[in-house]
Amino acid sequence: MRIDNLTLKNFRNFENAEIPLNPKMNIVIGNNGSGKSSLLMGALTAASTFFLGIDYASPRSIKTEDVRHVAYETNKIYQQREVYPVEVSCQGVINGNACTWSRSLSGPKSNTTYGAASDLKKIASELQKKAALPSSQTVLPLIAYYGTGRLWAQKQAKQKEKQKLKSRFEGYQDCIAEQATDKQLMEWFSDMTLLVSQEGPIPQVSAVQRALERCFADLIDHDETQHVKVEYRQRYRAIVVEYVNRNGEHELHPMSEMSDGYRSVLNMVADIAHRMAVLNPQLGDSVLETPGIIIIDEIELHLHPGWQKRILNDLTTVFPNIQFIVSTHSPEVITSYKDANLILLKHEGSATQIDSAYGKDVNTVLRSILLVGDRPIEIEKLFDKFSELLHKEDYAKAKEVLENLEQILGYNDPSVYDARNSLEIEQMEWPE
Repeated sequence: MRIDNLTLKNFRNFENAEIPLNPKMNIVIGNNGSGKSSLLMGALTAASTFFLGIDYASPRSIKTEDVRHVAYETNKIYQQREVYPVEVSCQGVINGNACTWSRSLSGPKSNTTYGAASDLKKIASELQKKAALPSSQTVLPLIAYYGTGRLWAQKQAKQKEKQKLKSRFEGYQDCIAEQATDKQLMEWFSDMTLLVSQEGPIPQVSAVQRALERCFADLIDHDETQHVKVEYRQRYRAIVVEYVNRNGEHELHPMSEMSDGYRSVLNMVADIAHRMAVLNPQLGDSVLETPGIIIIDEIELHLHPGWQKRILNDLTTVFPNIQFIVSTHSPEVITSYKDANLILLKHEGSATQIDSAYGKDVNTVLRSILLVGDRPIEIEKLFDKFSELLHKEDYAKAKEVLENLEQILGYNDPSVYDARNSLEIEQMEWPE
C-alpha cells in the first residue's frame, strides 16, 4: 500500500496543495507554523481511509480543527471565517491495484463523506474477508502514526475481554492514536515468550527480535563482537537489551529504564515490528516485509545528532516495504537519506518539492533550505558590522569589532581568520 499523490483542499493552512509522494521516504520540512503537522494529518486522514473496510479499526475523520480559516476586515474589525468544502484526496496503490479515493467535509454540521472512497473500501473489505479465513495467506498492510507524544503521552489501554479470541486485526488497535500505549506491545511479547518456551522458536517472533537487535546495534555503533540480544524477560516484565560493550563488559538494561533517545527509537521499532507480526503471522521470517504507510512527526525527537544521521536508513532497511512520511527540523536527518522526497513548506500554505540534500554540509542546509544562520544572531550581526565598517574604510572601528570576535570565538576561528586577512589586505599600501 502506498500514496503516490496527495491533494489537500482547505485543509488547515492549505488552500489547494498537490503533493507527489515517494514510495519509500518523504521528508517534510519547514519553519514552525508552516504546516508540517498539518500535512502529516492530511496524509493520515488519506491513509486511514483504508479502515472504512475494516471492522476492527476506525479511520481518521476530517475534524473541526482541520477546516481552513481566512481573515477579513469589516469596518476595521478583523474576523475569521471557515472555508468549505474541506477535501483530502489521493492516488495510490492498494494490494497491487491502482486506486483513487477522497474524503470531504461540506459544512460545520456535516459528517466526513466516504462515497468517493468506495473503491478503496471495497478492496479493504475483501482483504478482511480473505484474511479471516483459516490458513489465509492474505497480507494486511500496516498503517501507523507516531506523534510527538509517542514517548510520554501514554494513554490508558482498552481492557480486552478475557475470552476474546486472538485476531490478526488486533494489529490495528490504536495504530493511529495520537497518544501511545505499550500495553498491547508488552502483552504480545509476554504471550509470545511463553509460547516459545513451550513450543520452540516462532519465526515471526525471531524477526521482531532481530529488528530490535539491529536498530540497537546501530545506535551503539556496534561491531561483530558486541553480540546484541533483545528479548522479553518475565523477571523484569519488560523488554531487555543485553550486549557486550566495547570494553568487553557485559551489560543488561530493561528498555523502560533506558535514556529517552534509546526508548524513543526502540519503542517505535518494537511497536511497528510486533504489529506486522500480529497482522501477518503467516509471513514468518519475512514478516518485516509487510507493506504499508507509517507517518512520524519530528523523527529526530530525543535523538543524539549521530543517531539522527542513521535513523531513516535504519527504518527503511529493517522495514523495506513501508512508505514513510516524516517531518523534521534536523539538518542531520535532511542530509542523511539519498533518495528522499524533500517537501518544503512555507507559511502561505505552499508545498514544494526540492532537490535532494543528501551528503550536503549541515551549515549549507541551515542556510539554504531551513533559512537559518549557522551562528547565533548576535555573532552574525558582529560579522555584518565588521563588513560594513570595512566597506566604509573605517579600519579602527573594524579592528575593534574584530578584537571582540576574537575574544568570543577565538583567534583561530576560520571566519575570524578570514576577517583578519581582509582587514590586513585593505590596510596595505599598494604602489600607484
